[in-house]
Amino acid sequence: MAFWGKGVPTAEGEKFTSYIDALLLDEAKGADALRALAPGKDVYVAVHLSDAWKAAAARPDRIEIAYRDFPGAGQSHGVMKATREWISGQKIVGGYAIEPVGNAVRLHYFSGSAGSDLLIAKLLPFSTSNPMQLKRLQLVYQHRGFWIYRLN
Repeated sequence: MAFWGKGVPTAEGEKFTSYIDALLLDEAKGADALRALAPGKDVYVAVHLSDAWKAAAARPDRIEIAYRDFPGAGQSHGVMKATREWISGQKIVGGYAIEPVGNAVRLHYFSGSAGSDLLIAKLLPFSTSNPMQLKRLQLVYQHRGFWIYRLN
């Protein structure tokens, strides 16, 4: 039953809500909010592309994300070209991330430019982010779709 939230202490639920809210701030404010969750301790943040979707489901007023699948034809270069042309044609101004899905490619993109400035977008491989340029968080490990950072 704890899986569905029953039996989870209210304080722990509030901490998780604060974690989601921290990811939906800019880098400086988000880092401060993360630090406040674990004062005096080392803080590590693990994120996955699916977390952007979960944050959008929890806070649709703060982040808007959408996706489109592009079928593969066995050549990734052709799919990437079609993806870039679609982005240009749709005038997508927010960041986007490309995820291989079998022979296809899934394009995750922010519906507006505001999503690209959020901490979660900067921690993940969106076109508008560069994890190496973060000032408050340091990338320490990346494996498959998981990105792990240490809060400085």
